[in-house]
Amino acid sequence: MPRRLKVSTREMGFVELFIVYSKGGVWEPEWRALQGTEIAALFATFPKAILDHVLWGYSRPFVDALGRPPDGTLRKVPHPLCHNRIGCTFHDAKDCHARGKNLPHCYQPEGLPSDEARSLANDAVRMWRDGVYMAAVEEPADAG
Repeated sequence: MPRRLKVSTREMGFVELFIVYSKGGVWEPEWRALQGTEIAALFATFPKAILDHVLWGYSRPFVDALGRPPDGTLRKVPHPLCHNRIGCTFHDAKDCHARGKNLPHCYQPEGLPSDEARSLANDAVRMWRDGVYMAAVEEPADAG
């Protein structure tokens, strides 16, 4: 189950984070439609041990693993055009992209394989716009 939380770091102060868990390289079901896309490639990825360390106050590996800040990630969103631009009442070329000033609620980046993936990409873009880091955290495989 994905989680949104604030963690305290010595280097950056409080960092807002949204976690998508991965086990054996497979994302949890709610976010799996986005896995393997160019949007998912923009998520920070690290093992659960790094997340555990930051929760106990050792933040340097976590800060290093975060990568670029959310506003920088928005600049890297591929396929800047909106999938819904044709026939959309709210379409405005200056706003219907990840960094648009008045991004409409119906924005979905084009170039993704399914409606579900586009909807999840919209969620990710909105979180990045709110300053939230997106991360895929790899849980250890079960022994046995």
